[in-house]
Amino acid sequence: MEKTKSHLWVLDDHDLRRAGILGFIAPWVQTAGTTITEIDGPDGIGPVEPDTPQEVLDRHLCIYGIGGRSLRDPDISRMVQALLTALNGRPLVVISDLEAKDEIILACQMELRGLIPTQMHANVAVAALDFIMSGGRYFPVGAGFKAPGAVKSATSPVDYLVRFERSKVSQLHNEKLRQTGYQDNANGGGDDDAVPYPQPNLTPRQTDVLQSLTKGQSNKEIARTLHLSEATVKIHVRQLMKKYGAMNRTQVALRATVPNAPHNVQH
Repeated sequence: MEKTKSHLWVLDDHDLRRAGILGFIAPWVQTAGTTITEIDGPDGIGPVEPDTPQEVLDRHLCIYGIGGRSLRDPDISRMVQALLTALNGRPLVVISDLEAKDEIILACQMELRGLIPTQMHANVAVAALDFIMSGGRYFPVGAGFKAPGAVKSATSPVDYLVRFERSKVSQLHNEKLRQTGYQDNANGGGDDDAVPYPQPNLTPRQTDVLQSLTKGQSNKEIARTLHLSEATVKIHVRQLMKKYGAMNRTQVALRATVPNAPHNVQH
């Protein structure tokens, strides 16, 4: 398994649905340099090299589209378990038409790293996948269900997502924060007890651009809204990416609106 790159396996036994998944992730994976393999089952997933760090494993993710079938379906359940075995520590995300409370709970019990409903906006789904590949977990807020310790924003393009527990990446980042003077609560509990990561200092104009960016606006739309040139907006976006330690616009929006998302901020 290539350790320096990210990779996606995509499984869906319906050709049109699989094409839809490949279509909405195409711009993201192209920007990130991620490679994709379409598979028919767990046999298409390569082995894990011994002693591979978890942060490297997280960059190799499998997306399983199940349409309107439940995770309780015996065939779906067996496939999920077979995929988890083949992945051997690498994340599995299910894309489903269902987002009922019992489906979300079952997804957690099955140790999936994410459940993405097809009702979700494509940009938000990409934000979820991006965060999962950074070590996080995402599940929808369905049927009035809210997980303990969940982090949710009501005003951002990621407001449909909720992170259930602190990831290994977050734990490592918290350790770095402790070393530099930031402290977790003494009880060391879950997300409810975690100190939010410090946000970078932004200029007023950077704040304006960020607010537009988190609404999902393109550079052209931001320029029109703020009466700026598109070139100026691109400069501000690059500065925001640097300050949030982000590789792309999606990561900026995610890290600005989910305070506990792991990142390296610059002041």
